[in-house]
Amino acid sequence: MRAIVIGIGYRGDVQPLVGLAAGLRAAGYSVTVATHDEFAPLVKEAGLGFHLLPGQVAQFIGGPAGAVLRDRISDRARFPSFAQSYMYGFLADLLDAVWAACRNADMVFGWPLTRMLPTLAEGLGVPCFVVAPYPVPYFPTRAFPNPFENDRPPPEPPAGKTRHTWLRGRVAFGTFAQPVLDAWRGRLGLAPMPWQVERRRLRRLPHLLGYSPWVLPRPDDWPANVHCTGYWVHPIRPDYRPHAELEKFLADGPQPVVFSFSSQVSKRTAVLTDAVLGAVERTGQRAVLLAGWGGLRVRRLPPGVLQVPAAPHDWLFPQAKAVVHHGGSGTTAAALLAGVPSAAVAFGYDQPLWGTRLARLGVGPEPIPVSEVTLDRLTDMVSDLVSNPARWNSAARAAAVLRAEDGVGNAVALVRDYLTRA
Repeated sequence: MRAIVIGIGYRGDVQPLVGLAAGLRAAGYSVTVATHDEFAPLVKEAGLGFHLLPGQVAQFIGGPAGAVLRDRISDRARFPSFAQSYMYGFLADLLDAVWAACRNADMVFGWPLTRMLPTLAEGLGVPCFVVAPYPVPYFPTRAFPNPFENDRPPPEPPAGKTRHTWLRGRVAFGTFAQPVLDAWRGRLGLAPMPWQVERRRLRRLPHLLGYSPWVLPRPDDWPANVHCTGYWVHPIRPDYRPHAELEKFLADGPQPVVFSFSSQVSKRTAVLTDAVLGAVERTGQRAVLLAGWGGLRVRRLPPGVLQVPAAPHDWLFPQAKAVVHHGGSGTTAAALLAGVPSAAVAFGYDQPLWGTRLARLGVGPEPIPVSEVTLDRLTDMVSDLVSNPARWNSAARAAAVLRAEDGVGNAVALVRDYLTRA
């Protein structure tokens, strides 16, 4: 059977999908990953088929538009105008490219928030699986509040009183890019689909959520077609070698604290950069700064600090004394699997949720919203991570539990079961 895996977003979104795709290929399926050019090497190194999608989403989200998106994603009054200004043209091209990638597929795997899966299921007449590395916003639960609010964890309502937090932004999501979706369906010979109908169809699709139920337990009020499989790990090549400067830096001194904020953008980048360098100096640590598209801005590095554009997390994090990151699902998984203390400076989206889970697991202190970062607070976070023995014990336990999970194997088994019953 021919499977198409649609990978859109950051590397943290796409790399787990490559891990899932590799598992499907090992199980005997013919798998092509449809994604952007920047991820072509990752896909091809895994021995998977590659289909080019337009645009570079990570750079788009890591630029000024990303900051606007994060600020307005839950604002139903302002979000439609933002979407029309920044995203409609790109989305129209993307939808046509996705259809071209999928038209000969026997099954499709895709991210839900682009609103393409119900149309693909209808137009192609093949099984479609929703894949995501986090809880999706259209399945409310009493177990935890909606994390897709802002850069801080939402207040914890009384037990069983959280479902109302999931209502905010529901209409904004439901009507996002409706004219683009209607036009796309017209080009495919399909009638317009009201967003309420689309969402009902989306909710009926099988959902594979690629995170650990040990890290965030699956709510018992979710329907049976929503599965938390465990993390989809795509291991680094055994022959990987880093840039010589990074390799030498790691060999020349004590383990560093790694700071990794991916492609996140903030109006307070200068404040965050000063706080990072100040916290390193105050705590006497060496540091590696991973500077993604949106990342830290450093003109002159002090001794004992190295800045590099990127490095594989599953290679670098195990060599760190601690990790401070943005709290994305993929980065959180890498830090936990590395078995080192870690904590989050949350920029938005689902990041406050994962930062809070790290604290609940004992591997680090509570997350700091990026809007509230100060030198004192970041210094306290770093000091806690590097000097509290309990953090290391909790981190080692978390790594042992997660390494025993088989998220990819669990997901593949669920796919086989669904196809058998289809």
